[in-house]
Amino acid sequence: MTVNLVVFTEDGSRRDVPLKPGTHVVGRTSDAGVRIPLPSVSRRHCELIVENSTLRVRDLGSSNGTYQNYQQIEEATLAPGDVLGIGGCLLTVQIDGAPKQVEKPEPPLDAAGGSTMSTGIRSPGASGSSMMEDSGPPAMKGSLLDDNDGSSLFDLDLSDLEDDDEPKL
Repeated sequence: MTVNLVVFTEDGSRRDVPLKPGTHVVGRTSDAGVRIPLPSVSRRHCELIVENSTLRVRDLGSSNGTYQNYQQIEEATLAPGDVLGIGGCLLTVQIDGAPKQVEKPEPPLDAAGGSTMSTGIRSPGASGSSMMEDSGPPAMKGSLLDDNDGSSLFDLDLSDLEDDDEPKL
C-alpha cells in the first residue's frame, strides 16, 4: 500500500508527504516522526498507522484536535480523498494513487457563507497572512496554518522523506 499526504500552498502548489508502513507520530517537536512546527500543532498531536491495507489516525490528546473531513475525531480509519486536519493544517489522503486527481481542499463555510479557515500553506517568502479569523467555528477556532514567525510546513526539509523510516516534514 502506498500512502501520500498531499498539502497545498496558498498559490496552489502541491507537496506530497509519503508514509511508509508503521506508526508515525505527528507533532511539532523534533522527535516527531512527521514534524509540523506550527504552534497550533501539539508536541505529540496524533499518530498515523499504516498497516496491511489501512491507514488509521489516532488523536493523542492534542489541544486543537484532529479532524477527518472537518469532523473532530479521536480515532478513525482514513480513506482515499479524506481531508485530514491537524491543528488547522489540511492534508488530503491519497492511497495507492487514489484519488488520481487531488485538489486543494475547500474550507468549510460559516452560517453567513464565508470561509471559516484558510486551507493554503504559505510558501517561504510569500506575502500575506494565512491565519484564521477568530469567527471560525469552535471545532477549528484558533488553529493556524502559518504562524507569525514565518515558519510553515514548507520551511521543512522534505528531501529525505523516501529514504527515512520516519518522514520529517
